Amino acid sequence: MEFKNTENFIIEKIKELKLPYFKCVVTKGNKIVYSSRFSDSGKNDLLKMYSMSKPITVVAFMQLVEKGLVDVDDEVSKYIPGFENLKLKDSDLPVKTPLKIHHLLTMTSGLDYNLFRPAILKCTNSNKNASTLDIVSCFAKDGLLFEPGSLFNYSLSIDVVAAIIEIVSKMKFSEYVKRNIFDPLGMKNSTFKNDKSYSNKAIKDFFYSNGKLEKSSGNY
Repeated sequence: MEFKNTENFIIEKIKELKLPYFKCVVTKGNKIVYSSRFSDSGKNDLLKMYSMSKPITVVAFMQLVEKGLVDVDDEVSKYIPGFENLKLKDSDLPVKTPLKIHHLLTMTSGLDYNLFRPAILKCTNSNKNASTLDIVSCFAKDGLLFEPGSLFNYSLSIDVVAAIIEIVSKMKFSEYVKRNIFDPLGMKNSTFKNDKSYSNKAIKDFFYSNGKLEKSSGNY
C-alpha cells in the first residue's frame, strides 16, 4: 500500500501546527501496513499514555472475566460497597437502575470526569499514598448524572474498573498490569511510575493557548 500522499499531508500539518511529535500507525486486519514517526526528539524518548491506559485497563479486566473471577453483569457495589444506594447528582432522588460493571466499561455509568472534586482532593490531601480503591470510594457517594445505561458520558468509570481489578486480583493495579500485560508483551519501558528515571525521558507536554503552542510546566 502507498502512503506517500498521507505522509506529505502529515508533514504539512506538522509544519503548520508546529507539532513537536507525531506518530502514525495504520493497521489492516491484524497487520501493521504503515508506521512512521515524526519528531525532533530522540528515538528513545517515552510518551505518556494518558487515556490510552483505559483500553489497557479493560484488557486487564477481561482477563479476569476469562478466568471466571468476575462478570460484566456484576453490580459494582458487590466489590465497592460505597456504590450502594446511589442518588442522582444534586438530588435526593434514588437511582433506580443498579450500577453494573458493563455500565463502567461502556461509559454509561452516570459518573463524570471531575478530577478536582472536593471528595478526591480531600482524599489525596489527607493521604498522599491513597490507593485507587481509596480514591474511588471517596467519590462513590457524589451521585450520578443520570440513570446507568441511559446515556453516554466520558468519565472516571474506568478508574472504578481499576479498583475492582485490585480487589479481585488482590494486587496493586500497576503491578497486575505489569505482570499480566506489559511483561508478557515485552513492554519494558511501559509503566505507571512517575519517578525521574521515566519522567526525564518523557517527551514534554504541550498545549495550545491563544493559537500558540506552549510547553506545559505541569507534571502529569
